[in-house]
Parts: sequence; structure tokens; C-alpha cells
Amino acid sequence: MSYAKHIVIYTLLLLIGAAAAAQAQTGVSISGKVTEAKGGAVLHGATVYLHDINKGVVTQPDGTYLFSNIPPGKYLMEVSYFGYASIAQTIDTRITTQQDFALQPTALELEGVTVTGVSTATRIKQNPQPISVVKRQELIGTTSTNAIEALAKLVPGVNAVTTGPAISKPFIRGLGYNRVLTVNDGVRQEGQQWGDEHGIEIDDYSIQRVEVLKGPASLMYGSDAIAGVVNIQSQVPAPEGTINANF
Repeated sequence: MSYAKHIVIYTLLLLIGAAAAAQAQTGVSISGKVTEAKGGAVLHGATVYLHDINKGVVTQPDGTYLFSNIPPGKYLMEVSYFGYASIAQTIDTRITTQQDFALQPTALELEGVTVTGVSTATRIKQNPQPISVVKRQELIGTTSTNAIEALAKLVPGVNAVTTGPAISKPFIRGLGYNRVLTVNDGVRQEGQQWGDEHGIEIDDYSIQRVEVLKGPASLMYGSDAIAGVVNIQSQVPAPEGTINANF
């Protein structure tokens, strides 16, 4: 084989390899439209995300979206919009590059927010301890002689030392006395921290809700809150000229 023929063969091989590499690197575009399932209204600002390549876009004012230069293949595409149920669907760009979505409205249930009153201003980042909230209906529905005994039955990690039918002291994770702070409507209850014969000095029938902070809370409540805090909130008084009653 002559030298000229070698040159021609090598040149053809290089051209074929370059064409194959260019074809492999050539991407496709994925487009579509996101609308509401019932009325067909376009959803502006919906999020369209390709999980396999960690790439996402947001729909335009007319509800359309576009992915450019995507390698051919199968991708899991997820579409989400606030107030609507998300849709996850697999799309094969070797078959189709057009995919529309119609989202169904759905109700969103948010987690409950607990607002705890403290004596000074604080930030939520300074309160990493878990908070258990016990409402009045739960206290009334529990068989007990006082509120602390009811808390011991309702809140995990809370126990009570009882020396009489109405005398109980709170213990949180094995610590009590001056290691547990009891607060009633923002007022610290110091009497229950000492002798066994002293219980909390509040009216059990006036409790509206109880918040139990388990864990050190000294930064917010002082050095007496090493084990935790029992924050008791009374019922809100009735407005002037009105009467409220429970039957």
C-alpha cells in the first residue's frame, strides 16, 4: 500500500471520529407549557426540574419552559407550583422533546407554630429545645388530681413526685426542684422548687394551655431552667360586659 493511500485512510478515520464526537455532543431542547388542569390558565413561575442532571427552569409569563442543549436520553422531570400538586414524569428525549403539564389545585397543610412568651427578647435560633404543647381539653380529659400529674401522663419525659392529693412537683428527664422552672402567665413560681410538701401555686382550673420545654433553657429563663421549663398560660379573661362559662 502506497504512502498516499495511508494518508487517505487516516484522514477518513479522523473525519468519521470527529463526526461521531460531534453527534454525541449535540444536545436537544425540551420545551412545553404548564397550565392549570381545571381552567387551563397558564402558571407563571412554576418550577420544572430535571433530577438526573440537576437542572431546573422557571416558566415564563405565558406558561412555557425551555431546556437547551440537553444530551439525549431518559430524564425524570418534576413540575411544582405553590398551591398545586406536583407532577413527576419520565421523558425520553430520543422520542419526544415536547411535554406539557396540567397541575391540579391542592390544599396545603402547614405545621403548627408555637409562640412562647419570655421575659426578654429572644431569637428562635437560641431555642433549639423541643416544645410540647398540652391544651385544656387534653388536661380535662386526663384522670389526675392536679395539672402536673396530667402532664406526666401526656408528655414523654415528664414525671411528677406526689406527696398528697393536690401536691405534685414536675420532673423533666429525671431532674426537678430548682432544676425545673415553672412559669405562670410570665411569673416565675419559686415555691415548688424546694421542699417535697410544696406544689405549684396556681389554679388548676384556670389553665388554658401548658408548654413544656425539655432541655437546658438557661439562656432565656435563667439558671433555674437546667432541666427545662413548664410554661403555664391561663385563660384569657372575658371582655368587659360579657360572661364565659364551660358546661
